[in-house]
Amino acid sequence: MNKKNKTKIVCTIGPKTEDMPSISRLIKAGMSMARLNGSHNSIDWHIAVINRIREVDPYMPILFDLPGRKIRTSQSNKNLAFDKEDQVVFTTDQHYSGLDKVVVNYENLHLDLKAGNTILADDGTLKFTVLELRGLDIFCRADVSGILKPAKGINAPYIKMSAPLVSEKDSARIEMCKEQGVDFVGVSFVDSGEQLQEVYKQLIGSPTEVIAKVENQFGLDNLDSIVQNAFGILIDRGDLGAETKISNIPLMQKKIIKTANKYGKPVIVATEMLHTMIDNPFPTKSEVNDIANAVLDGASALMLSGETAVGDYPFEACRLMQEVALVTEQSLNTNRGFDQEIENNTSDVVAKCINLASASLNITKIIAVTYSGFSARMISLYRPKQSIFVVTDTIEKCRQLNLLWGVQASISEFSFSPTDANNSKDALKNLYEKGVLVPEDIVIVTAVKYPNPKVNTTMNFFEIHRIQDLVEIFSWD
Repeated sequence: MNKKNKTKIVCTIGPKTEDMPSISRLIKAGMSMARLNGSHNSIDWHIAVINRIREVDPYMPILFDLPGRKIRTSQSNKNLAFDKEDQVVFTTDQHYSGLDKVVVNYENLHLDLKAGNTILADDGTLKFTVLELRGLDIFCRADVSGILKPAKGINAPYIKMSAPLVSEKDSARIEMCKEQGVDFVGVSFVDSGEQLQEVYKQLIGSPTEVIAKVENQFGLDNLDSIVQNAFGILIDRGDLGAETKISNIPLMQKKIIKTANKYGKPVIVATEMLHTMIDNPFPTKSEVNDIANAVLDGASALMLSGETAVGDYPFEACRLMQEVALVTEQSLNTNRGFDQEIENNTSDVVAKCINLASASLNITKIIAVTYSGFSARMISLYRPKQSIFVVTDTIEKCRQLNLLWGVQASISEFSFSPTDANNSKDALKNLYEKGVLVPEDIVIVTAVKYPNPKVNTTMNFFEIHRIQDLVEIFSWD
């Protein structure tokens, strides 16, 4: 995991970066989490890439994006060129092989639309108006000139899709994720928190967690419910801009990030952050500004898609994103978070006190010893200037917590129990023996002390120590 920037960088692995040397180069360039797009390539391809990532870095979190209800033109379509006012026919007939219709992969699209509806394609750059529905065919008028290519995204803004959130194809990929120990599945077009329970039911028996993608107005309308039911949130600005008003994207991004922060959930900002660098070695100034603003807004992670999957400059893009994030982080207010709309329970007050102490005293590192990961999320929420070193009990939790802003998670090398009051002392000794802590460090350590399993006790104390004192008291050398 990258040790410099605290804002995590998610890189999509594709044809340009699927081999082990490229994965290693991405990690050196700043990659904090690898993403696989389930809409492309076979299950065997994904399994092979997962195995390579694990071989290069067993601690690297992996996000697998389910195809979900994302509508696309068929891979078998040919490029279709058209002029404004031309008639374009979409069809849900999966067996159609002619050249005068555009096959889409969503078989119910003709049932969900009506005359007058809008269809957008290729991240909203192409626009069509529905004129007539005839059987499986959707007759449209092209509102702009352009070329519609295979495997391009299709959006029908403000239309409630009748398809289930998880398709049979998704279910097969969820099983693959469980078998391969994938850390996160990304679920597209989530409309409500209740929908996510469908995914969690299929994940029973697996530590795999859910990242909910907010991509339409229905998701925005039920944002609190979605955030509360997911491990984290991904803002897909491509589909969000196509499904809603593109002029609202900056404000919607801020709203989603603020809501995720409210509940202490990680939030990833995605889509076209360095789009220019797919074909060019340098970004635009507006792209650099976009990265910085996402960091200032409170994003936990930033994502590269085509830039690292198919682009000509994947390592340069990752390295630049890391540099911009690092420079921007240095301007963050270390007391950020006191205006957070969170509950004033014991753990929240402890987190606030840790934030105040870390900003007021000469603290060099913050240590969180956690079984559930809750304390790590709460401390990360406040964006302290110090690195947050988290000790937990399994590699699966370790990888998932490494998605959190500023967190560097590791596995305990001592007997770890959620009911052991000595966890914090043992963790400090373990980190000292690893060389993570040095005698000169002054640290804050937090954990659960004397927990009551009946009431699910969360972090309820913190201590401040000079490591040299502990070395002498407990004879660690």
